[in-house]
Amino acid sequence: MPFIVPIFINQQGCTHRCIFCNTRLTNGEASPWPTAETISQTIHTYLGHREKVPEGEIAIYGGNFTGLPMARQEEILRLLWPYMEKGVVSGLRISTRPDEIDEEKIELIHRYKVKTVEIGAQSLDNEILTRAARGHNAEAVVKAVKILKERGFQVVIHLMMGLPGDNREKFLSTVRKTVEIHPHMVRIHPTLVLADTPLAKDFKEGTYQPLSLEEAVCWAAKGVTILRSSGIKVIRLGLQATSSLMEPGNILAGPFHPAFGALVESRIMRDEISYILEEKKVSGARVTIHTSPKKESSVRGEKSENLRFLKERFCLKEIKVMTAKEEKSFTLEILTR
Repeated sequence: MPFIVPIFINQQGCTHRCIFCNTRLTNGEASPWPTAETISQTIHTYLGHREKVPEGEIAIYGGNFTGLPMARQEEILRLLWPYMEKGVVSGLRISTRPDEIDEEKIELIHRYKVKTVEIGAQSLDNEILTRAARGHNAEAVVKAVKILKERGFQVVIHLMMGLPGDNREKFLSTVRKTVEIHPHMVRIHPTLVLADTPLAKDFKEGTYQPLSLEEAVCWAAKGVTILRSSGIKVIRLGLQATSSLMEPGNILAGPFHPAFGALVESRIMRDEISYILEEKKVSGARVTIHTSPKKESSVRGEKSENLRFLKERFCLKEIKVMTAKEEKSFTLEILTR
């Protein structure tokens, strides 16, 4: 993930009201339309004392960029263009809907050095998309990814777990379909019941039940494993804990955890270690897990939960972790006597 300087156009350009969406909570309060002055202030704040971040990107977040009138799109792109010319960052990043991509819009963003396009797909199951009031079908996602990749853009897909009508099999089917269209990167987060949304009404009426945290972690761990094994980067797990989102009463229900990504990485590690121990039939053994300092927390799990789980499941006499800088992931030392 490159260094990102975010410019927000909160709640602008989107003509649909999805049942789960409250952008005021997920992105923060609505921002005024960016001006040359506010853009300059934001860029200098994020860059600090650095004049350039050659690998960085300026990201236009918080709305549906290509859903804006063309003149409005070009207005903000013109304001950002001087930073491209000076090489302050390497390019721009925008977020949009799959049904707001066409040749005219692609030509505009290509001309202004947009490098990465993030697409809110949410699911590749048409029934789920309909129930979520997305206003587009799965084919729109497939088409958008195809045309953007053909024009040389980096493509990011946003996926959600636990929307109405979703289950583990459907989510993993969406993941496998995502592998088929092969975006460069994916973001995944579980559905939360946010205040002042149609989903909140369904939840209060008892017609919608969100995932538990355990379910969300389990689904995500399997999904991430499939994506990574296919060469697709997962750049975010879970929603960012904005100040607005964290205010009491704004999350009504759902598997929110401020370190959701860490929980998922830990579960992936636990599953990988479990698979090896299962294959080796190590009941009653002493096991030492050798790993890198960076991976140690994922190996141990939250409050060493992974170690307790593995010890109990495989009836281990002892399980411990040792770190070494040269370890890239982990290796197991197993003593059966």
